[in-house]
Amino acid sequence: MKLDKETDKIGLVIKGANFNERQLNRELALEVEVGADRSFIRILGPVTNKGRGRVRNYHVKNSEVAREARRICEKNKILRLNVEIKNP
Repeated sequence: MKLDKETDKIGLVIKGANFNERQLNRELALEVEVGADRSFIRILGPVTNKGRGRVRNYHVKNSEVAREARRICEKNKILRLNVEIKNP
């Protein structure tokens, strides 16, 4: 299963806003790792000198991964620029 953040509309988009890298590093990020049967969704915290800390993990069926990722992004106000998807 291929997942794309643009076509599946994962993450919040703010029209007319330009964010620099420093601003994005202070916000939460979402990482989606697509597997064979189930996918793994991680919410990551702000960037520190040790990298991003994990805030929360979710295991989701592949048929529901786009819907769950959209719901999590809306709930935690995660921008589309901070969403990373790892397809196999």
